[in-house]
Amino acid sequence: MLYRIYGPMGVCFCLLNCLFAFAQTIKNGADVELYNDKKALSINSFTKDYSQLPIKPERTIKFTTNEGSYMNIDVSPNGKQLLFDLVGDIHLVSSKGGKTRQLTHGLGVKSKPVWSHDGKAFYYISDDNGELRMYKQSISGEIITMLSSSDISIKERTDLRSPNGRYFAYVRDTNNTKVLILYDSVKDCKKILISSLLSKPYSYTKYTILSQFAFSPDSKSIYIGYGGKIHQVFIQDGKNHIIPFSANVKSDLGAFVYNKFRISYDSFELKYMRSINRRADGKQLVFSGLGKVFVMDLLKGTPKLIAQQDAMQFQPIYSFDGQWIAYVTWNDKYGGQLWKVNSAGGPPEQLTKIPGHYQRPAWSPDGKWIAILRGKPTLNDRDEPGTGTLELIPTSDGEPIVIEDSVPLWNCISFSSDSKKVIFQPKFRTKDDHKNCDMLVAKSIDGSLLEVIAEGLEDRYIQQRTLSSDGKYLVYSAREDIYLLPIEAGKVLQLSTNNPQAIKIGPGVDPVWESNGRKLCWTYSNHFYSIDCEQIKKDEKSIKATEDIKLSFEVPSNYGKGVVAIKGARIITLKGKEVIEDGTILVKNGRIINIGKVDEVFIPEGITILDAKGKTIMPGIIDLHLHMRLSPDIFPQQSWMFLANLAYGVTTARDPSLNFDSFGYTELLHSGKMLGPRLYSVGRAARIGDGLIKLDNLEDARAFAKKRSALGGTVVKQYMLHDRRQKQLLLIACREAGLNMTNEGPLDPLDQIAMIKDGSTGIEHNPVWGEVYNDVLQLIAHSGVFFTPTIQVTLGPEEPAKEYFKYKFWRVPDDKMKQFIKSDSDRLFWSGSGAESLENIQNTVAKDTIGMTFLAPARINARMTKIGVKVGLGSHGNDQGIGAHNELWALQMGGLTNLEALRAATLTGAEALGIQEDVGSLEVSKIADLIILNKNPLDDIHNSREIQYIMKDGILYDGNTLNEVWPKKNKFLGFGR
Repeated sequence: MLYRIYGPMGVCFCLLNCLFAFAQTIKNGADVELYNDKKALSINSFTKDYSQLPIKPERTIKFTTNEGSYMNIDVSPNGKQLLFDLVGDIHLVSSKGGKTRQLTHGLGVKSKPVWSHDGKAFYYISDDNGELRMYKQSISGEIITMLSSSDISIKERTDLRSPNGRYFAYVRDTNNTKVLILYDSVKDCKKILISSLLSKPYSYTKYTILSQFAFSPDSKSIYIGYGGKIHQVFIQDGKNHIIPFSANVKSDLGAFVYNKFRISYDSFELKYMRSINRRADGKQLVFSGLGKVFVMDLLKGTPKLIAQQDAMQFQPIYSFDGQWIAYVTWNDKYGGQLWKVNSAGGPPEQLTKIPGHYQRPAWSPDGKWIAILRGKPTLNDRDEPGTGTLELIPTSDGEPIVIEDSVPLWNCISFSSDSKKVIFQPKFRTKDDHKNCDMLVAKSIDGSLLEVIAEGLEDRYIQQRTLSSDGKYLVYSAREDIYLLPIEAGKVLQLSTNNPQAIKIGPGVDPVWESNGRKLCWTYSNHFYSIDCEQIKKDEKSIKATEDIKLSFEVPSNYGKGVVAIKGARIITLKGKEVIEDGTILVKNGRIINIGKVDEVFIPEGITILDAKGKTIMPGIIDLHLHMRLSPDIFPQQSWMFLANLAYGVTTARDPSLNFDSFGYTELLHSGKMLGPRLYSVGRAARIGDGLIKLDNLEDARAFAKKRSALGGTVVKQYMLHDRRQKQLLLIACREAGLNMTNEGPLDPLDQIAMIKDGSTGIEHNPVWGEVYNDVLQLIAHSGVFFTPTIQVTLGPEEPAKEYFKYKFWRVPDDKMKQFIKSDSDRLFWSGSGAESLENIQNTVAKDTIGMTFLAPARINARMTKIGVKVGLGSHGNDQGIGAHNELWALQMGGLTNLEALRAATLTGAEALGIQEDVGSLEVSKIADLIILNKNPLDDIHNSREIQYIMKDGILYDGNTLNEVWPKKNKFLGFGR
């Protein structure tokens, strides 16, 4: 739990508070050398780089501050000087105050300084080695030695004894604040020395970082940092004297490599293809893309739709003789079915009668059966598609045979070569996490025999396990890589992501066998790969494909074709502070070709004119942190979450943790096959234990970044990787691949400072700020990083912003909410994962409307914006559509002007995505993404929800119904079209 709340840096800081206790040992005795072996470093810190981190400093941020956040303080043995930490470096100042001297430099985040016994050196904690370690440095800065934290076995400090042994000082929570209490052992009494270490009652009390304080050598006072200042508090009379300081901070940072991307209306190359496999004669390929199944002659190379159907089509597979193709469908109204179609063309034949969520068809070698998984007719969560029944469907006459129930829909079915056994992953036989489960079994069609082929711990990321027809190999996909395991006769395979016998082949999903198991084929992006298994040596650990076929498929972009004028509105352009009263926007083929006052914009004859007099126009909202948890493998025809967000004015969204399939959703939206915001996805976040399981070196990081680039990604999300080195390796790989990297870390602000110092382009979520001051804000502002606070879900406040706004503005739903926000009773379209239902919003209970605790982080975000931090809008996706407005309003309540809040929701978001040359403001040559409002949000920010129309890519939609208004008049058909 500590790791989840505080992260690796926070946990180590908790555990290494013992450093201060160790310092007391030093001051009361000899200066002990803790560690001195070959790992120790002893070099000049100011002439050589002693950091072992892969990223090196390439720029230095300079600013002056007289206040500090989270300052840990120690006083010298002679009482004349103080050591304290400031935004990741150690400073020295006279105990009377004055200008500080910065003692440390580099990318490492250094904290908790402690004087040595002789006052000539000091100890501190830093992640200069990638992990938190203890260092010793001379005050002159000449010698630095890295010590081993594993050799320190001192209990965590919970209180502090004075040098003369008379007093104990400790911090406790009381009355919604933190107080410093002093216990006098001579008088056997306690007193409150400082009644509040927080500037005011503060909702983060239990999360606030506890700073290190120190007794003066004569035991007459305590030096402590709070309120942004260093205080000397005298024990006898309680006088509190501020020690003034002025620090000329020089903070070393890695390079800020920031990539921009253009949005084009040219045809684009389809990159998300699935289930590519080849006909037995080698002359034809079949694949799914854009939610349809296509066949392609390998000689002519033109993809052709397999069948016209009012349904999405997925997971095609050839019969062994190549005559037939089986595939599954999904219709939002009726659910899914299993079909077969002649590979030479012709009408498809429906093989199943019961609507369901069908997955993974597999032909028996004799062609008599198709094995299929059938779940309930509901599309499930991003991370869990659910379970279903494994059935055998006859390809001609006969009744289905049920093989087993409750098997994972994340499965990959195959047959034995004689067609008498079905091979699959069964339901897990145990809930004991420490006991092996059956991972792959072979079961006879008549149910008389069950053979275990592989077992291991439950692991949903080892997917698509399937056995070769000749029984020599097991293949599986993990981390979006294909692995091959040789099978030893008579032995049960031990299946794990770290199996030393597994042969890594490379990026891939959807493995399929050819030539009776002698050839392995697979898919990644728009490439079809194969390798001859007979050429694989048993001792090989890594091999490459011997065949690589790229499938070129150009798809038209979707945009409004024609010319339209929107006339007479107030236009908030977000070009600086520009507001055009009584203005006109002229749009042609999806882009703005003129904008200005009505009498300045020439409107050609014969074009459509939309009278917008009395309306206000603003750019479309850009939501940088919008989780939508879209279903994997099988897609809906329309996603209610996409629709809800577009209806409420979100024209561009970034989902910072989705799935491999999210790149397919991006292409569906870009081509107009789905309706919703323009989608930028990171795919799966780079998160240990959640998709990316291995990141040991730069090659691992490069492989991950290369996969994202191959699928058309522009950004990678780093999610709490274990140490600083891993984060930096991933950042290096992203730079090489031309990708930006945003980060979600623990709640410790020092961990975020580390990622900012690395040179990352983005930070997701407010940390638990505690009391933050000018030093931290200046560092963030000067770094160039884009910051997405997600005030709706900020941890710390007793009341997240979303609860406050739901009760005040949304708990009585109107017709629009009822249409676009899904009900608990309507389970055909969603699994309820993460997104709150209409009932949840209706049942919101009253919250405090006076002391709104979410205002604490909101005010910090406003302060950040005022000094130049690029703060954007991220709703987190808990309340689809309306959440973007909640976040906008929370930013404004924190202290932003209405215009500043609108900029955070639009232009800053575009800059964070690197697409500001095309969207984010209303200017000539930019894409016509805009919202037409009935009321002016500059008068009242809550008018952002008064939406009459939304225009995305130059296509105009009615804001209440999503009916297309221009260039065509199309009624929105809703779900199950």
